[in-house]
Amino acid sequence: MPNFITIETATELLKNKKVVAIPTETVYGLAADATSKLAVNKIYKIKNRPSDNPLICHFYGLKQIIEWGFVLNEVEKKIIKKFSPGPISLKLQLPQKSKLKVATAGLDSVIVRIPSNKIFREIIKATNVPLAAPSANTSGRYSPTTAKMVWQDLGKKVDGIVNGGKCKFGIESTIIDAENPTLIKILRPGPIGVQELKELLGANVKIKTVKPISATPGSKYKHYAPKAIVHTFIGSKNLKIKPNSILLLTTQDIKNWKASKYYDKSIKINSLGSIYEPDKISKKIYRKFFEIDQKGFDFIYLSKLSTNLFSEKGSGKALAERLSKVLSQ
Repeated sequence: MPNFITIETATELLKNKKVVAIPTETVYGLAADATSKLAVNKIYKIKNRPSDNPLICHFYGLKQIIEWGFVLNEVEKKIIKKFSPGPISLKLQLPQKSKLKVATAGLDSVIVRIPSNKIFREIIKATNVPLAAPSANTSGRYSPTTAKMVWQDLGKKVDGIVNGGKCKFGIESTIIDAENPTLIKILRPGPIGVQELKELLGANVKIKTVKPISATPGSKYKHYAPKAIVHTFIGSKNLKIKPNSILLLTTQDIKNWKASKYYDKSIKINSLGSIYEPDKISKKIYRKFFEIDQKGFDFIYLSKLSTNLFSEKGSGKALAERLSKVLSQ
């Protein structure tokens, strides 16, 4: 049976340096006291996460971030006040002698976030300490968006799971570097895109999506992948579909595939939804991977979703970026 626990039990476990899976509005997080080397090391062990991959630290609010010694420029404050609590994270310089150093993989910076999920915020407030919380999955796998997904992947490795239902966004937060107030760098695309930032900051601020760096969680190693091997679906060509495969396609690709001379009705198909609704696809993409893995398919042929298909707003480019990392090389 899944070891689902209450908010009160989760709080007590965290105070005692245990590791608990907690829902956020993005994905489920594997939470522990961000100031405890013992607790943080447990996260790395449970996830089988490389030790040089830093953790995002979660706070209850801006006041708590400042109380922990962080100094924010006016643009950083503006971003947090507009989009937090919510699916955005900021790279900040770590204050000297900060107890959060144990969660940064030795770096002098740390990624901070204020989640909007009421359960997570209540737990942060009750523990009265920042919580380190990467996604609650084995390193390299897709992030869980339901408590069941956490249980199926990590099981009893975690000290408990708080069941908060399905996550609202279903994809990890946007990570921003706004140290230079006139050049905002998006280190990891997420639910908040370039357009939303431009609307807030105005034309005088340049916003640039940069190539991932090792200091960005989710950037250095393979991420987001299902157990099944993923290939790109090319519907206009005669695909040599391998045995025990499934097509995971947009509604547009399904229509084109069925009209193609290569259409084979014996091959199973699962719909992603419309290419014109990337936010909806983002909410369910990891859950789709989970369902396919549960059914035991060995191969997935996935619709190609490149970044140039989507606007600068919302999760479209984040979705394309995630899916580019799951493809078989």
